[in-house]
Amino acid sequence: MSMEHLPACPCNVNVSKSDGRFIMDIYNSLIGSGDAYCIRTIFVEGGDQQCCYGHTGELLPYAKGGGSVSRFSATHQPLLYMLRDFWPRIMCDQLANKTSVTQQLRPTDDCSGYVPPMQGAWNCGFK
Repeated sequence: MSMEHLPACPCNVNVSKSDGRFIMDIYNSLIGSGDAYCIRTIFVEGGDQQCCYGHTGELLPYAKGGGSVSRFSATHQPLLYMLRDFWPRIMCDQLANKTSVTQQLRPTDDCSGYVPPMQGAWNCGFK
């Protein structure tokens, strides 16, 4: 799965809250992945990126409740997202205990390629 068209995850939660390319992830509460704060890319065709942060604001790796790449966009294609991304992740991770398989196929971004948006850039008012 190519992640080249997706923005990289911000390295900490404070930066993520001011980056208009991301919104709070409503699906995270359905998974019940602890107290992680998760965000998701917006306005991306063909999939999206989920980024999750721990109690101290650090970006979490997948094995510790971190995010992953989705083949279908949760905002543009919610039904396909639920059928092809969300439920398979639940089945692999929680029911079959195959977290390593999911992590290999849909890895967490490590924020190494993160570039903050330009200051003063127009972002439609989304935060």
